[in-house]
Formats: sequence, structure tokens, C-alpha cells
Amino acid sequence: MSTRAPYSLSPALLVVRILLFAAFLPSGLRDLGTVEYTGAEAVQVRRLMNPVPDKPEAQPAESTKDVAPASLRQGTAPEPEQADPDSSPVTARALMKKAMLIEDSGMGSPVLFAWLVVLVQIVGSSLLLLGLLSRVWALGLCVITAGNFVFICLPVLCSKPLMYLSPTGDALLQTQAAAELGLFGSSLVVMLCGAGAFSLDRLLFGGTRAMRRAGMHDDEDS
Repeated sequence: MSTRAPYSLSPALLVVRILLFAAFLPSGLRDLGTVEYTGAEAVQVRRLMNPVPDKPEAQPAESTKDVAPASLRQGTAPEPEQADPDSSPVTARALMKKAMLIEDSGMGSPVLFAWLVVLVQIVGSSLLLLGLLSRVWALGLCVITAGNFVFICLPVLCSKPLMYLSPTGDALLQTQAAAELGLFGSSLVVMLCGAGAFSLDRLLFGGTRAMRRAGMHDDEDS
């Protein structure tokens, strides 16, 4: 039984591959840019960028000669509290947002997985457009879109089941949920059917010899 898509579906599969390329490549390139994180996000980004905290420097022992008596120290003004240096703004790559999302979901190595997501978005979508190893890259895109839907959209949809269909719901979240489902379905089609005739996969792994062999099997079956 052949798992190759019929020739008549090749134009439609080519359109699907172009749409996937146009959707994922800009997203991957944006993740390589730098943005500024503030507040709690800055603390989390610093922890992800430096998983092993630096050892605190040993404080020298205070000399008893320099310590003022308690009677003299009572009238002195209290020292102003210093701001937490970890909460100061930090500039890092935009993919750290994905790393924070992965860490919040409980998975390990969030920075590594964030880089893998960006790799699949840029390299995978480009090779998918050319039709090289299409099923492998389509599987990666399926995983990415499923993860985005489960970790970003699904918690809100579960808390407000009717929000997706409500005209007063969050339009941005509704659009993102619909886009993730559409991209997942498109990637699934390529993963199951292949890239079609207009692809490097058909040229390199399913050329005229394979087509001729398939035709001979069909003649024998008939």
C-alpha cells in the first residue's frame, strides 16, 4: 500500500506548504530578536540564563574597633533600602518568553527546548517549502502548534468554556486558538500525505523508478 499522496492533491499540498512557511518563518525570526524584560519576568529570565547562581562573596569580618556603641547608633538615620538588582530590566532574546512558558509547564531544559522550537520554525518551515524531509518537519510543527494551544489557549478556554463562541470574548485569544488549530490541521495533512509531487522528496526519494515500480504493481494487481 502506497502512502504517497495522489498527483491530483499535489497543488493543494503545495499551497499548504507555502502557508505553513509564511506562518512559521516570521515567528521564528521574531524570536531571535531582543526585547526588554522587567519585573518578575526579568528575575525569571536571569534565572534561566544563569541556572547555577554565583556564589556570594565572603564578607570580611567587621572589626570591633569600627563598631560604634549602641547609644551612638540609636540617633543615626536608617540606611535606605536598596532595590533588588535581580528585578532590574534585562535585555534578552524574545525566545526566552517560550522558555518561561515551558518552565511554567513543568518541563526541564526550557532554554534548550525554546531553541529547538525556533530551529523547527525557521529551518523546518524553509525545508518544508522546498519539500525536503517534509513529514519530519511537519511532525515538529504539529508538536509546536499543539503545545501552543494546550499551554496558552486551553487554560483560558477551560476556565471560560463559552468564551470561544461568545461575541464579547477575548478576540485576540479566539483568533490565536483558531490559528493554532488551523496550523495544526495543515501540518497534520502534510505529515500524513507527504509533500506531493512538487517537492524534493518526490524528486530524491520517489523518482521515475519508484513511479514505474508502483505502476507495475498496479498492473499485476489488476
